[in-house]
Amino acid sequence: MRKKVYRYILAIVIIAISLAMVLSYVVFLRSMKLQAESDVKRTTSILRAGFEKDEDIEFLRESSSDDYRITLIKSTGEVVFESVPKGKSYNHLNRPEVKEAMKNGVGSELRVSQTLDTLTYYYAIELNNGEILRVALDMESVKNYSRETAIILLLIYTLVILLALAITRKLTDNVVQPIEEMGENLENIDAYVPYSELVPFAESVKRQQVARQEAEDFRRHFTANVSHELKTPLTSISGYAEMIENGMAKEVDIKKFANKIRLEATRLLSLIGDIIDLSKLDSMFNKDDFKTVDLYNLVLNTLDILDYSYKEKEISLKVEGENVLVKGSYDQLEEMCYNLIDNSIKYTEPKGEILVEIGGTDGVPFLKVSDTGIGISEKDQKRIFERFFRVDKSRSKKLGGTGLGLAIVKHIVLHHEGEIDVKSTLGTGTEMTVRFPKYEN
Repeated sequence: MRKKVYRYILAIVIIAISLAMVLSYVVFLRSMKLQAESDVKRTTSILRAGFEKDEDIEFLRESSSDDYRITLIKSTGEVVFESVPKGKSYNHLNRPEVKEAMKNGVGSELRVSQTLDTLTYYYAIELNNGEILRVALDMESVKNYSRETAIILLLIYTLVILLALAITRKLTDNVVQPIEEMGENLENIDAYVPYSELVPFAESVKRQQVARQEAEDFRRHFTANVSHELKTPLTSISGYAEMIENGMAKEVDIKKFANKIRLEATRLLSLIGDIIDLSKLDSMFNKDDFKTVDLYNLVLNTLDILDYSYKEKEISLKVEGENVLVKGSYDQLEEMCYNLIDNSIKYTEPKGEILVEIGGTDGVPFLKVSDTGIGISEKDQKRIFERFFRVDKSRSKKLGGTGLGLAIVKHIVLHHEGEIDVKSTLGTGTEMTVRFPKYEN
């Protein structure tokens, strides 16, 4: 990370400095060119004023200097005066700046001089007598000066880059080191937050740590509970089997012991089945098997399975409501209904009452199971969806409960993005209501 941040910052600095230097050089060259052109125009205006006063070529000769080349041209293109004569004098009628001056009064051109063979700026102006006064400036001096300036800028650029290297390294250390300290002290990350911008990140890490710790505690608790729940029936089975094997059981008791072994084995199989179901629900994220399910028909089908259970206890079980559609997994919803109603049957005294209601309020489908059972105390209502939690442990084991039924219900409800409410009064009865998202076809 340190190297990556260093490279990014250094690249940005180098690009910025390079652009600044190039732009500075371009602006400088343009400024020099404009300044040179301005000087030539001003000099031409001064020479024109002086020459037109007396029309004396001697004035032009005396005004000549090494900086400027002065030329006086007749309207026919013939050169009358040349301050820097060199070789043969050509007719200047076709020179662009002369043609432009004869047409518009003034003309200019930047080109390589045929006479001096150097890059030259020409500025021509028409006089009152029709002749053309032209002043030229050799731009080589400007180019030489720009080269010197470029060398100076290059030296400055090199020094600035070296300085940027040192500053970037220091800046990278100042930025990255506190973050590295955060990484080395994740367990106490709150005390190592160097910038306010990293506070949300630190809070997120803290939440993940808490969640991970809770998950680890839950795993240990669940493992301990599973071990205990499996050990109890296995111990009972092993004890009865050992007594039969060693001949310690009387012949009259063998049938009773065999029945005990069968009941404990059935309880064990039921427990293992619930654990497997719960494990599947824990790892379930997709909703590929979701389809349209009619809650009312699903409840009626579930009651067919539980028919013997509630009739054996002479419980009055009624179903009220209407056909309501939800999106979900039929098998999971059936298991949810089974566990809710089966739970009510187990904890309702013989000849008690159970009411199952299916309907919709403001388009929100619901399933409500009410009973006249033993009820749940207020302090236990918050824990009934925990795994292996039993309101009445002795009664639950006697009835064959695993303590996982309502935990499975809770998982199925959450997987369907629903919610479940519990209302209960100890000794009076319990009402559990599951609400589902609005049905969308």
